[in-house]
Amino acid sequence: LQDYLDKVHARVQQLLSKGRKDSLNKLISQLNSVEELSELGVMLFYLDAPSDAVWCLTKAAAKDRTDHSTLNNLSAILNMIGAENISLPVLRYLETMHRDNSTVLNNLGQALFGLGEIEESKKKFEECLRIYALHPQANMAMCLIKESEGKDPGKNIQQSLEGAFTQEALTMAQQRDIKLDPKKIKFRTRPDKYEYFNPLKYLPPAQCENVWEAKEKEEQWKGWAK
Repeated sequence: LQDYLDKVHARVQQLLSKGRKDSLNKLISQLNSVEELSELGVMLFYLDAPSDAVWCLTKAAAKDRTDHSTLNNLSAILNMIGAENISLPVLRYLETMHRDNSTVLNNLGQALFGLGEIEESKKKFEECLRIYALHPQANMAMCLIKESEGKDPGKNIQQSLEGAFTQEALTMAQQRDIKLDPKKIKFRTRPDKYEYFNPLKYLPPAQCENVWEAKEKEEQWKGWAK
């Protein structure tokens, strides 16, 4: 694993200009821990700097291979930038120790799906959904798989929107004329773009459901966004 992470980091280094690398090295010299370096990587991804994000996360993971949250975040980002072939070995490693972790299973399923390994990805998504039936991304992927098999994907889209509202899932439902049960959906306007990597740190606050909660919940959302 150490050798693999070092090689991935070296490949990313080649994509960055000297000025960019100097800036990153100056930035990380001000950090106090590997955890902060890992969190910086996630932040850079949200700021649309994927190469910088992978650079930070591979460096953090190489410094502390026992931090499986960092390895999982790295894999998730690699999947989302179309580098599933690079994330797959890391996810295979994580699966050996986290066989009942829905996030790892979903990320593994996404990597396999992106590489065209549909049957194996389906098995991983099914394992994920047995643990967490409302997993948004796993359900959306299962929708596409079921469609390819000529099956009705309606249940998976409904479950995806029950787990977390995303515009992508709603659009999929509208395009397929899938009738949804609106009572089970909390229409979330924030956030709606990426899956949360570390559920303990990045899970958004609960939705505001009545006017008396509004002030308190708005402050919680502002804190989460910051």
